[in-house]
Amino acid sequence: MIALLVLALLGMCDAGYLVYKAQRHEAPVCPLGHSCEFVLKSEFNHAFGVQNEIIGLLFYTATALAAGATLVGIVAFPDWLWLLGFSGAFIASFVLTGIQVFVLHAYCSWCLASAIINLFLMVVGVMV
Repeated sequence: MIALLVLALLGMCDAGYLVYKAQRHEAPVCPLGHSCEFVLKSEFNHAFGVQNEIIGLLFYTATALAAGATLVGIVAFPDWLWLLGFSGAFIASFVLTGIQVFVLHAYCSWCLASAIINLFLMVVGVMV
């Protein structure tokens, strides 16, 4: 459960940075040398009218709160609920990474980091 909490906190930092930069109308630094801004301003950076980084921030925050509550014994969530959330995040990341590679031909390091975090959440979630 600690691994889930750590991964969720990393995801919050990742998505939070993108939300912060978007609110300030600033381009995020992209360590891969590509244009993160191109990816983040594409037509694919919205689901249900909400920016993907906001959805990610909400998902990671909910995951961190749930993992923390489970760690201190406040509540125990059923395994299927963890797997449902992690599966959804993993599938979304997989699709969005495919869009970066095959449609946009551009990469956002922050988006790729989120995809890796979601992969690890899925793996750790299956093992818990």
